[in-house]
Amino acid sequence: MADDKIHPLGDIGSELFWLNLGLTSGSIDDGKKLRDDKLPFLLQSSDFISAINQTRKKLGLTNKQPIYSEPSSSAIQRLMRTPSREELIELGLITYDEKAATESQEIIENAAKELKSASTSEEAAIYEDIIKDMSEGATGYLGYHDPSLRKMVFLRFMIENILKQFSLDESWYLIVENVVINKEYVDNAYSVYTDLDIVIDSIDSNGDVILRIPKGSSRKKYADAWKHIAPLVGKPQRKPKVDTNRERDLGIVRDMDAGMKTVQIARKYFPRQTANSDLYSHIHKIYKRKSVK
Repeated sequence: MADDKIHPLGDIGSELFWLNLGLTSGSIDDGKKLRDDKLPFLLQSSDFISAINQTRKKLGLTNKQPIYSEPSSSAIQRLMRTPSREELIELGLITYDEKAATESQEIIENAAKELKSASTSEEAAIYEDIIKDMSEGATGYLGYHDPSLRKMVFLRFMIENILKQFSLDESWYLIVENVVINKEYVDNAYSVYTDLDIVIDSIDSNGDVILRIPKGSSRKKYADAWKHIAPLVGKPQRKPKVDTNRERDLGIVRDMDAGMKTVQIARKYFPRQTANSDLYSHIHKIYKRKSVK
């Protein structure tokens, strides 16, 4: 089962969401083709498999059977070890906040003074809680006491290392993550994620459809998108009919006004047509329609 994807547009409202969802079908097809074309070669690469095995070892994964019953990210985080804060600091994944450390340390020192003079156990408990809550901030490394957060940061770091090593862009993240948990038994539900080329930004109150077409979008992508967009804009307005025979018809009117006979008009302006009553009738209709009396 593949991970649910967050729509690239974020929170755009249900109507636009479903309209844009129709535009993703081509991207999904392209993503599957990219996966099917390139993934078999990656899985045959000894360097790639070695990187996967090393990553599994660093994450502490030992499962031998593939896991298709849950998203790969949650399966990995459930089974992986919890990295220490010291590991994350050494890898540069946790940044030091000197201001937070100073402020938290000052609060701890003040709370410690108040704790010494506390007159009741309830009051002492309050200051003890303050000291405990501020101890994380006093280190300058905030928010990483939560094991699940440490796992998430460490996992992303390890997957992104593989992407960089094998020149894979971010769109391969879910597939590589799935290979890490399942090795060569990759879930076919996972595909390379490709961004939308054309997006419906909004629909104005007058019915105008506002599109966003990124630079470099292919003609095919636009043609595919138009299949979904066309019903929204309604039937196209008819263009004014262009009279391609304007010069001919002006000549007919001018010559007939000058007294030229119909048979001569027929030879001059319709040399390849048989001169008969139908053609003569057609000439007189042109004259009647175009002449100004």
